[in-house]
Amino acid sequence: MPYHGDEGFGRSSQLLQIIDRALDQYGTTTKQVVYWNFQSKFGLTKKDIERYPEKFVQSLRVMFGDGSRIVEQAILHEVVESVNVKIIRSSDLTTALKQLRAYYQRGEGRES
Repeated sequence: MPYHGDEGFGRSSQLLQIIDRALDQYGTTTKQVVYWNFQSKFGLTKKDIERYPEKFVQSLRVMFGDGSRIVEQAILHEVVESVNVKIIRSSDLTTALKQLRAYYQRGEGRES
């Protein structure tokens, strides 16, 4: 069952929108396969990325091997483009997603 507690990124699920936009550049089929792989490897759904970003990144690395760095950088670029760049202090996707979650937990990323 997907997690919907206070630890997420907000009602609009901005993180998932950001990841979707980044993966869209690789095509709808690739995006669907990325989410299917995440569910297949870890038994987690797309919405669980909010709670388990490290497992999502691990899933990307298993799926794409060395090429995962390109996908990770595309997602990281979309994160930086979508939110205040000052909150992201890492070039590592897992760390950046955790920083983004902390940002939203503090209520700084909520829409007015």
